[in-house]
Amino acid sequence: MTTMRTQWVWASVLGIAGLVPPACGGFADHGGGAEDAAPMGGRDTGGTGDGGGTEGGCEYVGPCGTVASGSPCDLDENCVSRRCVSQSGLGSLCGPMTDGSLCANGPDCVSGFCSSLGICGKGAAGNQCIADEDCASDECTRVDVCGPTANGGPCEADSDCASGHCTTNRNTRSCEIYPTLDGEPCNVAADCVSGFCNSELTCGTNADGFRCAVDSDCTTGHCITIDSICGQNPLQGDCTEDADCACGHCTTIDEICGVNSTGGDCSEDADCYSSLCVQALCVATPVSVGETCDADTDCTSGLCVDDACKPTPAADGSPCKRDSNCASGVCSSLNSLGIGVCGPQTNGSACLRNQECTAGVCDQSVCGASNGTACTGDAFCQSGYCATSVCTAPLPTTEGCTRNAMCQTGLCTNGTCQCLGPLDTATFVAQCCTGTWTIVPASAEADGSVIPSHSACNDSAGLSCTLTAECETGQTCGGRGICCYAQGIAAAHQACCSGALDSSGNCTGSATGSACKAGDECASGTCTNQTCA
Repeated sequence: MTTMRTQWVWASVLGIAGLVPPACGGFADHGGGAEDAAPMGGRDTGGTGDGGGTEGGCEYVGPCGTVASGSPCDLDENCVSRRCVSQSGLGSLCGPMTDGSLCANGPDCVSGFCSSLGICGKGAAGNQCIADEDCASDECTRVDVCGPTANGGPCEADSDCASGHCTTNRNTRSCEIYPTLDGEPCNVAADCVSGFCNSELTCGTNADGFRCAVDSDCTTGHCITIDSICGQNPLQGDCTEDADCACGHCTTIDEICGVNSTGGDCSEDADCYSSLCVQALCVATPVSVGETCDADTDCTSGLCVDDACKPTPAADGSPCKRDSNCASGVCSSLNSLGIGVCGPQTNGSACLRNQECTAGVCDQSVCGASNGTACTGDAFCQSGYCATSVCTAPLPTTEGCTRNAMCQTGLCTNGTCQCLGPLDTATFVAQCCTGTWTIVPASAEADGSVIPSHSACNDSAGLSCTLTAECETGQTCGGRGICCYAQGIAAAHQACCSGALDSSGNCTGSATGSACKAGDECASGTCTNQTCA
């Protein structure tokens, strides 16, 4: 008995000293005065006593203060850690608890942290949370899970997602790979790795047969606009452009893929199986000379001018489009419509090549050599005058000359450049008219013809002259070298008659035998050998 009490005393002392766990129950006094007690840390095994049972027995699970962490317990005192932590339906376990276990406060946990949800440790991404400190990432997202959320997880904002992108897809917001892979939903091109968000709001381009809005929606690069389908249509399929058709041609009138047979409508050769569209109809073969045409290829002759097939090779002066159209092998002076004239052209005509000119030279787009150019003859020059082997401007009226080409008027008479008459051009009329001259405006004749605007010589009667061309219309240059009327109609006009005039204005003074220079000085009207006959 002494030994048992001694043990108890030492156990109490040691317990007080903190070296052994304090008792968590009382020692039992056994009936019959027995002083035996259960060993420390054990249960009373039922010694006999006065009560015939156990009184004041030590009721606990495990020895006091010896239960390791993670083992069942009833009281804090059962545990080495002095923390018996409830685990709900699992009972209670001695702490501290590992992360993920239930807890009431930080000391219950190995990590020293008990979350707002009563769970040891900070939650990983995707775990439930209430506050940011509940999460290892220190971020509790708007949908109450620790962030950042993995792709496919719920989200409310881009910041909730590991990808940094929260997307609404079919009324549900979720984290997505960003940019998104082909085949995944998208809103704009920037959402997609490929850089394409098609009209179906799916990343990537569409294969043939799928819907599209623009060419870039399609893998093949073409969207049939009329059908809004990727790809190309077969023969007889609808189209608006050649690219819509697998055959490569959309007829311009019917807008059908393919080509038309003979007699079918067309607007270009490509619309026809024969590759020949004439006057809006497909024809089997080119048409003959004289028949209507749209293009050279419509004609057997190979030349269509003014909507009619023309014969080839054509004679000089005939219309042409190319040298091969002409018998001479030269098509000259093409106009803005590409139509020219067969054969070389005279000096002064428009040209592009030397062979288009009779002179054999095209100078600054004009046939013939310009003034100052060396020449071998008049025909070589644009001016028509080659002087001392140099193209030169022609001479004015009254200048000395030896040939017509030397004169501006083109008339050299008696060694002098002459006037062409009272209706000469404005360039020369002042030199030709002995009186005054005026510009007469264009006028219409009774027969419908039009007299163009021209210069007219006036008031030359009585003035000296050498040629009738220097006198106004109706006058002549009489034998006395003055402009006069053949019959004096008034004294003021100073008739050509060198003698007297009768009352009718007829010349009577120059009788036969009188001296004269011209017949208008003679009464007879005839001057022979400078004598009135």
